[in-house]
Amino acid sequence: MKLDTHPTSPAHLWFPNQWAQRACEAFVRREIPAILLHGPVGTGKSDAAKVLIKGAMTYRPGLPPGPFCKFDLKHDNAAQDSGVAVLESAVVFASTYPQGECRGWWVDEVDELSQRASSGLKGTFDRLENLGVQMVFTTNSPSAVSAAILSRCEVIEWRRPSPAQLVARAQQVLAQHGKTLDATTLYQLAVERGGDTRQFFRAVELMV
Repeated sequence: MKLDTHPTSPAHLWFPNQWAQRACEAFVRREIPAILLHGPVGTGKSDAAKVLIKGAMTYRPGLPPGPFCKFDLKHDNAAQDSGVAVLESAVVFASTYPQGECRGWWVDEVDELSQRASSGLKGTFDRLENLGVQMVFTTNSPSAVSAAILSRCEVIEWRRPSPAQLVARAQQVLAQHGKTLDATTLYQLAVERGGDTRQFFRAVELMV
């Protein structure tokens, strides 16, 4: 059975520590313009990136979140397109919106950006920040990310959740679908898969 396991708000994320949670909350409040999430495959970086950038784009002080439009978010994968055209298209994208409106730019596999693009990103940062763009970068290899990017971001190591956290989330998801699995079985699945969220939830889907 296919389960909808993706988090829908920052409250559903597993923050690795209190500092990381505060940094992400500040990003959602648009107090900082850019964050970089790094960690091994299966930690949930992509889900976190989507939730955080949508949270920032819909944030309204003292009010419930505003509406989200997918066309306000630009997503690039540097493993597929690593040249300076990525930066140029981001500036064009942001420039088409009225001043004061929040847009989002998410670059996955940012360590794959070409050397020229990485060097040019410093100037692009300034332009996008001035245009009100919130930026998220994700990578499995932080050591390969250029210093120009690291210096402009709050850098957060995203870790795999504990078995207990995975069990709690799975019980939530299963309840939403009218299904149940005993906690012992779920805990065993989480331990066997080493906290890898993708593998864990695939296993849960097979069980129900």
